[in-house]
Amino acid sequence: MHLIPQYLENNVQPQSPALAFGMFFDGWVQQRGQLKVGDSRRHEAFKVIREAGASTFAKDVGKALRARTESLLHGTGDGTLTWTGTLSAPLAIGLGNEHPLENGFTFTVPHGLPTIPGSSVKGTLRRAAEELALLEEDSKGWTLSDVWYVFGYDANADLEVKAHDPEVFAWIRPLVVDAIESIWRKDERPTFEDALHVLVKPKASDLSGEYKTLVRSIHYRGALVCHDAVVAPKLRTDVMTPHYGAYYKGDGPPSDDGSPTPIQFLTIEPGARITVALEWKPPLWPDDARSPGIDKHGWQALMRAALDHAGEWVGFGAKTAVGYGRVRPSGADGTLEKGRMGSGQALAEGVETWTGARLAYVANRREIEVTHPNGETARAGQDDAKRFLDSFPEDVRERLTQKKKKNRTVGNVTARIKRTGNLLRIVEITLPNRGGTSGGKR
Repeated sequence: MHLIPQYLENNVQPQSPALAFGMFFDGWVQQRGQLKVGDSRRHEAFKVIREAGASTFAKDVGKALRARTESLLHGTGDGTLTWTGTLSAPLAIGLGNEHPLENGFTFTVPHGLPTIPGSSVKGTLRRAAEELALLEEDSKGWTLSDVWYVFGYDANADLEVKAHDPEVFAWIRPLVVDAIESIWRKDERPTFEDALHVLVKPKASDLSGEYKTLVRSIHYRGALVCHDAVVAPKLRTDVMTPHYGAYYKGDGPPSDDGSPTPIQFLTIEPGARITVALEWKPPLWPDDARSPGIDKHGWQALMRAALDHAGEWVGFGAKTAVGYGRVRPSGADGTLEKGRMGSGQALAEGVETWTGARLAYVANRREIEVTHPNGETARAGQDDAKRFLDSFPEDVRERLTQKKKKNRTVGNVTARIKRTGNLLRIVEITLPNRGGTSGGKR
């Protein structure tokens, strides 16, 4: 049942997944004079949405939208960057949007295709840049000064800043000095260096009233503009099973004996293509001042590093803590770039390659095992195992997980294994005769 006029229902069919999920949502039933989403209709409604995403119409609109974005950015020279990747894990976007199914989804308007809003892309890239600048041994050229210049100042940043060089932040001195002069009386004004010490650690400092005002008064537009990211509409249905319904309703403490409640939600399946378009529009600073890293490395090189890190470790969209939203960089032809398909751990010390190994799924533990010809066995825990399974082709996934299958293993696989003492953990798996590679989790 659709909540649209009967004449419209008889003459128009949903051509885009957004219409099938929204105006043409076919999950309504009448119960005792009230409209409700019927349990018996959910499965069929999701099927219609997935079919709309796989339609020729949706694919053609997606191609046209990507071409339009490229056309808008064409001719601006070094002022743009287009980055293409392939999902290595499911992508969930807009789960918090209101919808009768409890979990929403984000589509473009009016095109009706899955999209990651530019604001979400920018937040993800900022987090990736902060991690590179403050946490990683190889920062790829990023410093906190570059983060501020590219994305703007964020008083809510929560990563620890161990040290900073005031000279690197010389470009922002005029703005900070103006703020100091407007907040403090002349004989009480702190130096730029003292103010900077507070700005880089806004949460770690014991801020006075004036310093709180200072932190809140640093506002300017960052140099980066993030367009909405277009995602190929390869839709699928995932399920979450929360066990603590009584606790969430306030009926008691959380307990492992609670009954799970399966909840379906819409995602983009692994293998879908994602295109991120960035534009460089730095604000006008006095004397054209810039963060030193921009001049040294170039903004495009820094952003490529941030995009790669975001796709591999941070994740786009929702549920990234459980492995969703991971993206591998693609080449110009859309294929995965060689040497960049697996986890960053594959480049670290203690990682070895096993060839001729056997892959198996241990159903009672929901883990994946890879066994070396010499008998050694490496494992992937439940979260990583789910990501591996999701990235495998359907026939391989069915072979490993179906109880009726006599042979529930895959032989002759190549795997990258992280060895830490006696612990062997799977980082990457390449299936035989396919060239498909699946990355693990940090």
